[in-house]
Amino acid sequence: MEKEEKMKRFLGAVLAVTAVIVAIDMVLHCVILMDAYKQTMHLWRSEAEMKNLFWLIWAGYPVFALFFVWIFAKGYEKNKPGLGQGFRFGILAGLLVFGATNMMCYAVMPLPVVIPVAWFLGGWVECIVGGIVAGWIYRS
Repeated sequence: MEKEEKMKRFLGAVLAVTAVIVAIDMVLHCVILMDAYKQTMHLWRSEAEMKNLFWLIWAGYPVFALFFVWIFAKGYEKNKPGLGQGFRFGILAGLLVFGATNMMCYAVMPLPVVIPVAWFLGGWVECIVGGIVAGWIYRS
């Protein structure tokens, strides 16, 4: 496969994984956890501060997707099914990224348990679906 084709595949996977993460995050944070966030408003930045810093969230999505797909692509094996590799990668990446970090957040922040559990499950689902999408794009 030539360099240009590899770059198109990589960028396509980054864009697709970014879209998956944004969609799942919107449902998780704007629908599922909204009541929990309202009950714990004292823990979060003010609305004005969040508006000024919201760009960091939007910048974080493609940065996460870029590294997620890059690591996936480095370990991709052409002779194995792409969807299976993506699924496995998503499970492991989600456990790595969202497992321990949410346990630590719960230990140091007075969060109701529903928030870190939802963060973990939502992040894990994002990684699994993102891995499947990346595997589908990289399939041989």
